[in-house]
Amino acid sequence: MSKVGKIESQLIKWPLHLTGLLTLIAGVGIAYPYQSNPELWGGTLYKVINFIWLLYLVMSAYVLFPTVKKLNYKQLSLTDDNTWLISVFVGNAVIWLAYFTASYTSYTSYIVGALSFSFIFLLAFLVFIKARESQKKGHIKYENKKIIDTEADSLITKLAHIMEEEELYKNANVTMPQIAKTLGISSSYLSQLLNDNCNKSFSLFMNEYRIEAAKLLLINEKKMSMDLIAEQCGFNSQSTFYNAFKKLVGATPALFRKENKPIRSPEL
Repeated sequence: MSKVGKIESQLIKWPLHLTGLLTLIAGVGIAYPYQSNPELWGGTLYKVINFIWLLYLVMSAYVLFPTVKKLNYKQLSLTDDNTWLISVFVGNAVIWLAYFTASYTSYTSYIVGALSFSFIFLLAFLVFIKARESQKKGHIKYENKKIIDTEADSLITKLAHIMEEEELYKNANVTMPQIAKTLGISSSYLSQLLNDNCNKSFSLFMNEYRIEAAKLLLINEKKMSMDLIAEQCGFNSQSTFYNAFKKLVGATPALFRKENKPIRSPEL
């Protein structure tokens, strides 16, 4: 819920929610210990646990659906938060299916459960390693190539002017090659400029402009929904907007809106 920016809008706050579940689990365990009630745990309680798990999966799918619907899968990368959100959901669904189709009282449940957990863990580990390698390659790529400071300063000034005048950051599907073409340079040269001379990635560069635009809307348009603000500022999902905002501002969009009063500002 926190990843898609909806944790603050829940009727039951997550600490109270988790406390209630843990209290219920502990209470059932004390009242009906497994040693004395193996048939109860292998039958009714096993089914109840599986259906509660399924309920959470269905609710998770409902929360994730707007985010998944807006995704452009061709642009997803291993370092994208949405990739991890989908992976976690699918992994949990696979593990649930493995336990649901197995019998609690048979050895099948233990074997299938262990294999499912092992497979998902291994897959997540491999994806994590691959993502780390991709990040390292991005840092090493331009290590020995530097743009002259005077030329870099001129390009950065021109780039800032283009971004402010044409508001390219408001297009969620804008790409580096498109901005490079507008600037009159190659996409690799723009990437080098941002990495070496600005010390930031392309996504961070774009998000800085998007977050500044979002701040003005959060402050001056108190009734505008988070989904609409994210869309108007160039984010392809509310979860991406939420994570980028919290990372750059140090607070959630809702908290920032609550703590700031409307101000007079130029048009977006």
